[in-house]
Amino acid sequence: MVDRLRGFLKTKDILLSRRVCSDWMDVDDIPKSLFLSKCKYSKYPVPPPEVHISNVTKLNIMELQDASEVLRILHMCAPTLHTLEISCIPLEPMQMPLLSKVTTLILGSKIKPALDLTTIFQKIPNVKKLTIYGDDAERLALDFGLIPDVEYISVLRSNISFRNVSQICLRQIVCIESYLDMISAVIGAHPDARVDVPSRPNDIENLNEKLQFISNHPRYHHKLVVLSTSSENEFRELRFRIEVFENKATFTGVYFCFDNWSYAAERLKAIISQLRKHGMTICARVKSGGAQTKLIALFTMTRMFSMQELGDICYQLA
Repeated sequence: MVDRLRGFLKTKDILLSRRVCSDWMDVDDIPKSLFLSKCKYSKYPVPPPEVHISNVTKLNIMELQDASEVLRILHMCAPTLHTLEISCIPLEPMQMPLLSKVTTLILGSKIKPALDLTTIFQKIPNVKKLTIYGDDAERLALDFGLIPDVEYISVLRSNISFRNVSQICLRQIVCIESYLDMISAVIGAHPDARVDVPSRPNDIENLNEKLQFISNHPRYHHKLVVLSTSSENEFRELRFRIEVFENKATFTGVYFCFDNWSYAAERLKAIISQLRKHGMTICARVKSGGAQTKLIALFTMTRMFSMQELGDICYQLA
């Protein structure tokens, strides 16, 4: 039980906890995460060569330029690593160890084109969840034949070509609106896959255009973060999270760091008016107790819901 609780600590704190008592000296079985960067202001230093950290399940490598250092870290983590995020690879991918246990791979902005990507997948062949983001300057060729077990793909960059799209069985695709045409062949080859389209309308004034796009693409799950800034203080932000699918708009979160409730209710009223104008049913699904209370209060303040509708929303949040 103690080791399970220590697993929620940062890796540095897990290692420091060995000082508490002799029974806590063994930390080998505790899963650990490493976030490494050589950036001047980084809070995540690279462990020195004499330090061996066992049972690393998550590894994030950012801005490391020393090939030998990256290679050492990868070899240290290889036996237990499940999740790898890497923004640049200063070494030749062929030098990488085989990372057969990695099932979640996140590739960042400085991954080079075709050759590197092909070799990376040869070294990490069992990927089930793939995310690609970052710099669009160089074209990437993504061959699904090299990662036949992939079930989830998130595309957060343009300039990607796809091969062997029918050789896999995707369950979920995440792609921003402007890249949907690029990934249309992948979506078409997997008609049963859930397609999530995240977007952030800058303000409620942009919401109507976004809802028109949503109406034209009813198959997709649209995840909106609607932003609005108080006219009294431009640094005080109001955010509503809304998921739209099949003419149902589900509020999944609300955040504001100022006490102007009437302003928040006014903006929410404008959002609901836009949603109803496009034939949307209003629902709610929020996990946080504080956010639930805020959302119910704001719904009530809009005076746009009957007691029955408010009761249904409270039941959905329960």
